[in-house]
Amino acid sequence: MVEKTLSLHKIGFSQKHFFYLFVLKELKLGNQYIAEMYQKLQDTFPTKQYTRSQFYRVVKEMDESLNWIEPIPTKGNKTLYSLTEDGSFKLDNYYSTFYSNYSFLLATCERFLHKNNQTSPFNLSNEQQRYFSKLINVKELLCYFILRHLARNRRRYYGSEIRQELKRLYGWQSSEGYLYDVIHEMEERLLIEGQWEDLERRKRKYFHITEQGIKSLSNIEQNISQKLLQIRQFLLDMIRLFQDKIGLTP
Repeated sequence: MVEKTLSLHKIGFSQKHFFYLFVLKELKLGNQYIAEMYQKLQDTFPTKQYTRSQFYRVVKEMDESLNWIEPIPTKGNKTLYSLTEDGSFKLDNYYSTFYSNYSFLLATCERFLHKNNQTSPFNLSNEQQRYFSKLINVKELLCYFILRHLARNRRRYYGSEIRQELKRLYGWQSSEGYLYDVIHEMEERLLIEGQWEDLERRKRKYFHITEQGIKSLSNIEQNISQKLLQIRQFLLDMIRLFQDKIGLTP
């Protein structure tokens, strides 16, 4: 199975947007030299892949084409940049557009990682659900949730009940058709077992976990937890871009 790789594009962002937001946020704090901002970028996000020339090109574009920043005359060859009114407006737009999305995605990730039974309802928008589905391996997450839910509650569930519980606890759910595809595959792997409520009419089928499912749960849980932790860190890195203005501590 091809693994999903975490990328900015999967959560509605791009590398250029990442640079935009970083520069705007830094200049909101005060006037700075381009080399100074680039060094802060490296220090803050040492694992991200980018080059000095990429960053400098974006800063030039923000100055000459977008008018979000402007140079301040100084002695010597160095250029000091400041934030324009348009740049300040753009920064506010970034906060209102992206921060809420990333915070909700992080909250969903945290709920999956914390194995306690949450009782309070939680909802993601359709857009946020799509972003989360792009970050996670949906099949593995569904398999994990179904096994853990059946094992923990020690009762039988209908497929529709499983989907409703996903939505209630995590604010996210897959399509109904895909959920049943995963359920049927789990039946074939002998992880769960299904029985028709009415053998004659075959309208509703309920499921329970098998001994094989119980034995497999630990490995499946370890694998998906590792991936959820990677997504959690990825989202925390993004939220750090908003940290100075929002007052967050990752």
